[in-house]
Amino acid sequence: FRNGDTVFIAFALGPDMIHFKAGQEAKIVASYHEQYGGGDKTAYTLKFKDGNESSWYYEHQLTLVRRRTTKCPCCGFVWERK
Repeated sequence: FRNGDTVFIAFALGPDMIHFKAGQEAKIVASYHEQYGGGDKTAYTLKFKDGNESSWYYEHQLTLVRRRTTKCPCCGFVWERK
């Protein structure tokens, strides 16, 4: 996943994460690796519709809903970010 992608969080996150938000959409902020370095590229910070952020959701708990799109300021053309 990449910054700005919209994901759906699984309903069942496991017993260690019962206090985490589940069963809703959120946006990817960044991976642990992007924020702090190291090898963990599968744990993410998410931003919710209410503006709050939470870490660390794992890749296997998330489903891509849509990629972040980019709009050209000159012509208004919109394309999906790869």
